Amino acid sequence: MSDSDDPRDEIFDYEELEPEGQEKAPSNPPSIHEGKGANSSTDAILVLPEDEGPGGAENGWVIDDSGDDDESRAEEDEVSPAEDNRSPFTVILFAGLAALLAIYIVSLVASVLADIARLPFWLSVPILGLFLFLFAFVVFAFLVLAFRYIRLRRVRKFDLKTLREFHHSSNCAPHDQRLWLENYLVEYREKLREKRPLLLSVLVGQQQDFKDRICSSIDRLLEDDSELSDRDWLENFHKEFQSVVDEAAEEYIKSCAKYAGVKTAVSPNALVDVLVTLYWSYRMVGGLFLLYQVRPSFFGVLSILWRSFLNAYISGKIQELEGKTEDTLEDAVKNALGIGDGIANQIVTKISVKAASGYINYLLIRRLGKQAIRQLQPLADHASIAR
Repeated sequence: MSDSDDPRDEIFDYEELEPEGQEKAPSNPPSIHEGKGANSSTDAILVLPEDEGPGGAENGWVIDDSGDDDESRAEEDEVSPAEDNRSPFTVILFAGLAALLAIYIVSLVASVLADIARLPFWLSVPILGLFLFLFAFVVFAFLVLAFRYIRLRRVRKFDLKTLREFHHSSNCAPHDQRLWLENYLVEYREKLREKRPLLLSVLVGQQQDFKDRICSSIDRLLEDDSELSDRDWLENFHKEFQSVVDEAAEEYIKSCAKYAGVKTAVSPNALVDVLVTLYWSYRMVGGLFLLYQVRPSFFGVLSILWRSFLNAYISGKIQELEGKTEDTLEDAVKNALGIGDGIANQIVTKISVKAASGYINYLLIRRLGKQAIRQLQPLADHASIAR
């Protein structure tokens, strides 16, 4: 029998075994997408189609999400080395301090309404309108904060300490963070190139300088430099981009803290102190969301909110203690400076107590701002904001 007559050729001839009347199933080879890697020019990402393999995507095949759906990548909730600790203690603090502040505000409102009721009608109406105006400002600032939280992408954090200890570990985590940050930089530059960039509204007197520095930093970081390792690129991101944003955020925090300190120093009662503190806390945090163009995690924003509640409560209590402090300080000034019980003694005492009250509120707002920065930094470097 000759080779051409071998019956096995017919058995294994798949082309001829296709059923008649049925089209041959088209080949569906896996697609390969190329992306810029850390230490090589390209990294091939293998994507298997859903209809291949036992069960397709349901049985664990990897589906490509490298660039077609930025929104889905923006909303991913992967756990990174610098993610905040999802402790129930944060929720307990938030709920407890929210309830405490609510009860405290209700008691202050009842006291203020009782005082207003004793005033003449022509005077009580504008005072009541002023308090309603302050309440409206606080609600508006909170709604702006909530809107930005919903609208912005969640920050994906990575600890620089972990990065610097990655010498003998896998390079996967720094590479994933680099890809996320490159997409983040592209979107940040697009926001800056808008006709009226909203994120520059939080900066006073330094908009153009900030824009020029940030745009040049982004251009350098997004240059095609395949020889630069992921660790070196992340270090450059921290030095050239994030440090500039952190510096602008510090200046913004100082500005908000000064306004809050001055206004609480001249406020007439504890309720005004509470409302002013809440307003500037919400406004400052919302401005930081805008400046960084990210939002913290759910537990991160809870930690920010419970600190703002605590600051507002402390601010109100400081105002209540001002009367007792003035009496004590008045006696001390009288004994130390020899000033009698006249107007000069009262003026010195009043100014000193109000200045101390405003300075304490200034420190509280600044501390809250630094905590917000810790929650918003893509590369966490706690030592840089510890001062």
